[in-house]
Amino acid sequence: MALMLTGKTITDPLYGNINLTEIESKLVSTRVFQRLHNVRQLGLGHLVFPSAGYSRFSHSVGACHNADRILTAIEANHPTKRFSDTERQSFRIAALFHDLGHYPFSHTTEHAIKRFFREGIYSTQDDNQGKLDIEIEPAEVPTYLDHEDTGQLIFLEDPEISEIFEKSISLSKIEVTSAFLDENLSTIISSDLDCDRLDYLKRTALHSGAPYGAVDVDFIISKSTVDEEGRFCFDRKAVRAADHLLVSRFYDFMQIPYHKTVAALEWSLEEAVISLLRSGMLKLSDADMKAMLANGQWADFDDGEMVGLMRQAFEDPSDAVAGDHLSAVLQRRPAKMVYNWECLVDFGNKEQETREKLLNYKIDEIVQKFGIDRRRFTIWKAPFKLSKAGPILQGSPDDRDYSDEEQQQLIHVLEKGCKRSVPLIDLQNAVSHHLAKLRYRVLRVYYLPSENDPKSIKQELREAFELV
Repeated sequence: MALMLTGKTITDPLYGNINLTEIESKLVSTRVFQRLHNVRQLGLGHLVFPSAGYSRFSHSVGACHNADRILTAIEANHPTKRFSDTERQSFRIAALFHDLGHYPFSHTTEHAIKRFFREGIYSTQDDNQGKLDIEIEPAEVPTYLDHEDTGQLIFLEDPEISEIFEKSISLSKIEVTSAFLDENLSTIISSDLDCDRLDYLKRTALHSGAPYGAVDVDFIISKSTVDEEGRFCFDRKAVRAADHLLVSRFYDFMQIPYHKTVAALEWSLEEAVISLLRSGMLKLSDADMKAMLANGQWADFDDGEMVGLMRQAFEDPSDAVAGDHLSAVLQRRPAKMVYNWECLVDFGNKEQETREKLLNYKIDEIVQKFGIDRRRFTIWKAPFKLSKAGPILQGSPDDRDYSDEEQQQLIHVLEKGCKRSVPLIDLQNAVSHHLAKLRYRVLRVYYLPSENDPKSIKQELREAFELV
């Protein structure tokens, strides 16, 4: 069954023309959705890959398009599964809104907010030894919202969105919410292989020039179906393409988000956001977010707004370190990598932990020897996971006991000759089966330069870390 796509037509570099329904056209025209034009998908990635500045708006429209293609393929591949207009429209809007609550600069700002509120500390300068942590009683620490909670809040409370649904005679907010809650089909929106990843891997490859996301999305989508339990899965013929997607995502992360310069800039961005929170120039508690949504300020809270706040803070930084982090972002003066270690190891391997302790000792020594503010150093660790399901247990598939939540996140494929599906990473002929037993471990030490540094400082620091 096909919806009446009689709304806006958006020209897209990946898919050509994307047609929207009437209600979708109204929703993308709201201020809170138009805001996504000014929130970059890849944070500061464009400072290294100049063309990789595409927005969460274009990505969200692409995800909506892919969700509809998946539903169409399921109907074509399954003898009885059919979606009503209401169900199809609900999944399309759920995909369209999946990134609605992202903060400016996306995940980096969210990480900064979590550090600021979750750790329950506010930090001030303590001479040359870095920061003095002042503990706050737990009851005094404000709560915060992650981007998913923020998106839900916007969806439920934004007056423009509410008015559109109130006037709709064919769809309610509850029906859209049900798409996120469906145990079997919500994985179309969020899983290891969902409408989101099917879009951003190819979109990043297109805009960055890095080819790692050039996966066969069309073929993968064409093999979408459901198993005998109604779970979203793929025909066995899609094993190679789905496996390629997981491996491609690994290389995409290594090349773009984890690029040494991108990671350095993102560290400075995170520290800059925290300094804005400490100074009170930026207020992003749970209560602050609700107030911003109520008075309409959220619609203006985008990357440009954040850059404006950073420029204002740069005119009179709280201290030299904060100023240099702001300079790193605003003037593209990234921290320098003075140590790097990386490898693929078994999940239980403890080498990273041992090396990290040694690096902390070494940094303490260097701080004393060179008289450097310790806040100018950070140990960067990649948070990459092959699967959203978490660590994959060793042993045969029969030995594994995935939780219901893990089962939902995993890519499932139909077993040969039957209607039951199994996780892709349980198939021994899949590369991801073997990679799922491993973890990419990386430790980098970044140093934020000072204008008073001697020219030889970077080389001296690299030599000091050589024995770690």
